[in-house]
Amino acid sequence: MSTTSSHDHDGATHSDGAKIIETTLEHPIQIHLWEDRTRGELWVPTFDPTGLELLADDYLRIAGNNAVDNGQRTFEFKAIRPGTHRVLFEKRMGWKFTAEDRRVFDVTASDPSSSEEWVIVPNVAFINGAFVPLAEAKVSIEDRGFQFGDGIYEVIRTYNGRPFALEAHLARLDRSATALDLTQPYSRADWTHHILEGIKRAAYPEAKIYLQITRGVAPRDHAYSDDATPTVVMTVREFHPLDRSSTSDRCGRDDDRGYSMGAL
Repeated sequence: MSTTSSHDHDGATHSDGAKIIETTLEHPIQIHLWEDRTRGELWVPTFDPTGLELLADDYLRIAGNNAVDNGQRTFEFKAIRPGTHRVLFEKRMGWKFTAEDRRVFDVTASDPSSSEEWVIVPNVAFINGAFVPLAEAKVSIEDRGFQFGDGIYEVIRTYNGRPFALEAHLARLDRSATALDLTQPYSRADWTHHILEGIKRAAYPEAKIYLQITRGVAPRDHAYSDDATPTVVMTVREFHPLDRSSTSDRCGRDDDRGYSMGAL
């Protein structure tokens, strides 16, 4: 029997205000919204049908008298494929939409059939699309990131297994790639999926996640080709907050608040 997760308007949010919902392909989720149908309110969802399926749309009238019609609208969705899928709800009043009144949810779904085969491996690496133990991770000596420092990186802190300010970090990674004319190999939804999977594989409650993109492997030359394939590296290591009482006299130290360094 499947389990259904229920979500109202609390919980974690992205920097753009979207509510974050985590689930699996096996577990439908419910989103509850309040409607005052006496005023003509009606929530209308917009989503990608290749990523999410709308299983049910129910309305429970809660008003205490016949002159008032308001209640709770419940939308039940199920993810069709892994990744992050956005659902936008716009409120329609009669015949028009009210642009200022909307709700946004990001549904991140994992595939339990593959996660059941995971082995918890501390210090995980993700190299060009594949997870490996960090000790087994390798990149080419001809990589331009090694030869010239031709690349970018972003570092993300987790709190209780959740990445801090993930949307803002990924937005800055995009800006850094654009500034250096680097091909961004993954969408933000893809990055989110890989990052969450890496966190689960490493199983650290507090972790630091490094994302690195280089221009890729090419014969050593200062000039570079536009068709080079980027090298993508992500590492997940345990995070150890510094003892501030023993580091107060240091000029430079790691910051444990989740700020990233080295990006534009």
